[in-house]
Amino acid sequence: MKALVCIDLDRAIGFEGGLLFRLPEDLAFYKRSTLGKTVVMGRNTLLSMPRSKPLPGRNNLVLSASMEERDEELKGGFRFAVRNTPERALEYLRENGLFGEAVLSGGEAVYRRFLDECDELVVTQVMARAENADAHFPEFRDSFHIVKELGPYFADGLMYYRRTYRKNG
Repeated sequence: MKALVCIDLDRAIGFEGGLLFRLPEDLAFYKRSTLGKTVVMGRNTLLSMPRSKPLPGRNNLVLSASMEERDEELKGGFRFAVRNTPERALEYLRENGLFGEAVLSGGEAVYRRFLDECDELVVTQVMARAENADAHFPEFRDSFHIVKELGPYFADGLMYYRRTYRKNG
């Protein structure tokens, strides 16, 4: 399992259910990196998607205590599943052979709960501090080390890097 995330200098990732930064190249990278795979997200992240619908061309697993558990087929043979507990979500991934390809996609609670399950993080690091943020990525630098850095990139007056981290040990 790996995580994809865009953070600011304080590890902030969102505000009021939305992204802090809309970097077109980073959104395209997210799409390329997740097509054909399984994205794992919380209910609020699902609701922040266009039309609050599952992402096409991927399996979508939503962790939500308030949504009814389900598992249904999407176009192209992909699945949309909801699980009510982290344990049930991990069980679903493992039983369906999806754990190794799973990509954590937010929000904060999902990242916090599953970070220890990840062996790789792909972090878009924006070299700025967001004015408003109410969601943060957990501290990870003690458990992961950088193996690759790309950039700097520039968009909308912002400079950012894309860094790949691997779990220590």
